[in-house]
Amino acid sequence: MALSLVLDGDCDLGLTAAQETDAHIASEAVAAFPGMVPVCAGGHPLAAPRDGTVGLTTVDLADHLQIVVADPAADAQAVSYAVFSQQTLRVSDLATKHALILAGAGWGHLPLWLVAADLGEGRLCEVPLAARNGLPGPLLPLYTIRRIDRVRGPAMESLCRLMIAHFGGQPQATSALP
Repeated sequence: MALSLVLDGDCDLGLTAAQETDAHIASEAVAAFPGMVPVCAGGHPLAAPRDGTVGLTTVDLADHLQIVVADPAADAQAVSYAVFSQQTLRVSDLATKHALILAGAGWGHLPLWLVAADLGEGRLCEVPLAARNGLPGPLLPLYTIRRIDRVRGPAMESLCRLMIAHFGGQPQATSALP
C-alpha cells in the first residue's frame, strides 16, 4: 500500500516492511524490529499445551480459523503470506485482527511489538508452528521509500536522518519502540 501511495504521488515518503524494487523508487533501510509472532487467545484450543510435539502442522491447524490481514494491492490478491489454515477470515487492518484474536475468534500472526504485553500478561499465547521448528521469527525491517524523480526536501531529509540516527539500522528491542 505504501508503494502505491508513493508511486501515485499521494505521499512523498513511505514507511514499509517490504524492500521495494520498483525502478521509480529509492529505498533505504532505517531499522529492524522483532517480527511476526503466531498467537491465539489464552483460552483458545491452540493455547493448550502439547506433549512431545515440536509444533503444529497445517493438518493440526486445518480446523482453526486463521485471521489474516488482506493486502489491498490489486496485484497481491493471489498471494498469501504465512497462511497455514484452510479456514481464514480476512480483515483490513492489524487493530481488527488483534481484537478478534484477543476475543478468541481465531489465531494469526501479529507483530511482537503489538502483542508483547498481551503475551506477558497471558491474554495471548504463542502458537507453536512446526514450520518454525522452535526458532524465533525473523526481524522485520523498516524502509523509507520515495520517488526518485522527486527532490528530497529539507523536512524529509531531516526526518530520514533522525530515523536513521535514532534506530541506527540496528535491531530494536520491543521496549525501544515509541
